[in-house]
Amino acid sequence: MNAVVFPLIVFLSFQLRAQVVEFDYCDQITPAINYLEDEGLRLKIDSKLRNGWSYSSFAAEYIAFKLDIKPDESYEDGYLEKSKYYWTQIENNDSFNDVRNIVCDHKAFNNRNPNTIFSKLDEETLLVHITTKRTGKEGSSGLMYLFFFEKNSIVNVLKTSWIS
Repeated sequence: MNAVVFPLIVFLSFQLRAQVVEFDYCDQITPAINYLEDEGLRLKIDSKLRNGWSYSSFAAEYIAFKLDIKPDESYEDGYLEKSKYYWTQIENNDSFNDVRNIVCDHKAFNNRNPNTIFSKLDEETLLVHITTKRTGKEGSSGLMYLFFFEKNSIVNVLKTSWIS
């Protein structure tokens, strides 16, 4: 029996991988870059895409977007279980530095000493972490933006500052 089951499992796993369509991140990264450049920011982009890194800064807003509710409603009985699921997803990926290369055609990717990091947790959002000031070894500061997309069009942008 094992002689048949194992090859079947291997075959099916390769079939499932072959059917996965890679999401084109550039369709969202490019409009986000254009938006940020229109804001007057000078970007030098790290070519590694993080997996959910730093989403905790916008956790309440992210969960509300995913549940299509207002941020203060996520603690109500009807949404509590679903909210917990998204909180867990954010917590499990927030410090996880799983990366993949970004291959987009934009001049900002050709710079050394990047100040801009992209992170994605799903296909509907994109987090951009920008360092605007470096103060040596003591720390740095900057801005973070969370872009919300529908069919690769920006529908909302949230912004916050950070300091370390």
